Amino acid sequence: MTSRIGGTLGLEALAALAGRERNRPQSRDEMRAAVQELASRGMSDHTIASATGLAVEQVRRILGEARTC
Repeated sequence: MTSRIGGTLGLEALAALAGRERNRPQSRDEMRAAVQELASRGMSDHTIASATGLAVEQVRRILGEARTC
């Protein structure tokens, strides 16, 4: 699966961007920042969940918190 955002990113690239590989965010703040970064790049909730390893509901909760702040 690939997404086009000024280029082609495969799931491996998305996972690396979200930090899922060796550098996976360790804190809530780091994970929140990764989710918000992917959302700002136009990723869907489902794509962000796949890239980060979070549940779709968790992604939506994080993005909902960002909108209310």
